[in-house]
Amino acid sequence: MKNIKELNDKELFTLSEDIRQKIISTVSLNGGHLSSNLGVVELTIAIHKAFDLPKDKVIFDVSHQTYTHKILTGREEDFTTLRQFGGISGFSNPNESEYDLFSIGHSSTAVSLAIGQAIRNKQLNIEGNIIAVVGDASATNGLAIEALNYLGAHPELKVIIIINDNDMSVSKNVGAVARTFNKIRIRREKSFIYKITPRCLHGFIDKMKNSMKGAIYKKNLFDSFGIKYFPGIDGHNFKELDKYLSFAKKYSKSIILHVKTKKGKGYKYAEDDTIGTWHHVGPFDIETGQFIHQETIEPVGKYLGDTLIEEVEKNHNVMVVNAAMTLGNSLISFQEKCPSHFIDVGIAEENAVTIASSIASKELIPVVFIYSTFLQRAYDQILHDVARCNKHVIFCIDRSGIVSNDGSTHQGIFDISYLSPIPNMMIIAPSCVENAQEALKYALTCDHPVAIRYPKYLPSKKISCFEPLKWIVELPLSDVNIITYGTDVEELKETLKDLNVGLINALFIKPIDVNILHQIANSKKIIIYEQANDIAGLFDLINKYYASLNIKVNLKHIALSNTYLTEGNVEELKKASNISIDDVIREVK
Repeated sequence: MKNIKELNDKELFTLSEDIRQKIISTVSLNGGHLSSNLGVVELTIAIHKAFDLPKDKVIFDVSHQTYTHKILTGREEDFTTLRQFGGISGFSNPNESEYDLFSIGHSSTAVSLAIGQAIRNKQLNIEGNIIAVVGDASATNGLAIEALNYLGAHPELKVIIIINDNDMSVSKNVGAVARTFNKIRIRREKSFIYKITPRCLHGFIDKMKNSMKGAIYKKNLFDSFGIKYFPGIDGHNFKELDKYLSFAKKYSKSIILHVKTKKGKGYKYAEDDTIGTWHHVGPFDIETGQFIHQETIEPVGKYLGDTLIEEVEKNHNVMVVNAAMTLGNSLISFQEKCPSHFIDVGIAEENAVTIASSIASKELIPVVFIYSTFLQRAYDQILHDVARCNKHVIFCIDRSGIVSNDGSTHQGIFDISYLSPIPNMMIIAPSCVENAQEALKYALTCDHPVAIRYPKYLPSKKISCFEPLKWIVELPLSDVNIITYGTDVEELKETLKDLNVGLINALFIKPIDVNILHQIANSKKIIIYEQANDIAGLFDLINKYYASLNIKVNLKHIALSNTYLTEGNVEELKKASNISIDDVIREVK
């Protein structure tokens, strides 16, 4: 293939179509982020054509839309291993290529990272442009606004910010800034007046038009930061992209290019998606758009949402708070049936938690639905605004435990470690759907913060009887007893049933059930098995309790070492981390 800089528009179009088909075919087999990647094919190609990578640095916010970038930077042959164990990441990864500057997986970090690189270049006298590609939803996050505020106050730094505006994050965007984007996102068309006036007057007409827009729409967000801003750029038009990118490359100061793209472009099912179904997908049939692995049960979040619909109908005192993940948290039905009890704050997890803290009262109970890895972003708000004040806020923590194929950035293996040290915080880990619903109903009766953690799916059949603050003896106590929780209970119960090993379902991780701990204190061995980080988890809570009473016990811990996980499915990652069911059996024997 020619050097990308030598390609004409026709050749660029052919390249974009080839890449788009490669993305569709690979994701149809491996799963992954589809719509977001299809929308930025031309934009990514144009960036590679206009800039001198890797001398110039491009940082993709979240980086889930870097598939085209990976294909263009020497990873085309390995692209079929996308998101597979031992394969390439679904996000940017410096270990894969010098073209990837950072490993990123969460929203709204790109502008701050770009500023840091600009400072580094200035300090070390390094030449090169820094480009941050930011989604329109990410641009509304507090971290992005903080970064823009700093950049506007430091005109000596140059950062090129490209807003990739597809009118959606995962689902439809919400908030005042999103509404501002709605006003200015329409592509500028050459109107009749351009055709009847001399070319020399077109610049004056543009100024007049922009002045009229300013009067109608008031100052846009970026004007207030003093950063030059160009709206309405067609993100699928190579000529237009090249014009603006070339100008940005030569311009001496920071600049914002507002590029309009079509999410899911080139694949009809993704293009027609209005709720985010095709944002992140499993394997699917390209022709029919049917997903290969149709789940026979609903996600846990859907069951919890239905439980809250019943509670709203009875009590009218529940408020659901969500941070731009209505579809991911399976809250579509709740939103439709209880709109006045539903709050979506956009990509703003800290805001969600503090709003919930303020809502919490005798009259209202806020329930925050959030992924485990996204709750990390609001740690100060949990600690300071909720738990310290002992506010009755319920956290429904989705995607807890090991998560398949999303690499190091989206693993829900730290929530117990970061929540368990917090005073007033109760932590519940249900092992089946019915327990999850009972845990939520119980949490509504409490008067303190409660965290209910669960994976996307749990067994729909009832495994255990729920009793508040009690652990459940799943298999009769014996000389060797295993304590575990959550999604591993069912598999262990089946595996151990003929081995004369006791199995305890630690439904309540905090507080621990001290009555059962005394019953098993004389065991030859107690194994604590956790699909979580091995620091500050259930093992530490149990060990500390026995130590406080000077009770000597033989405790063994099977958990993830204090590290990050890579790509792979749950079973592959458990085996690689020496925490598979086979590892448990070996410890038993």
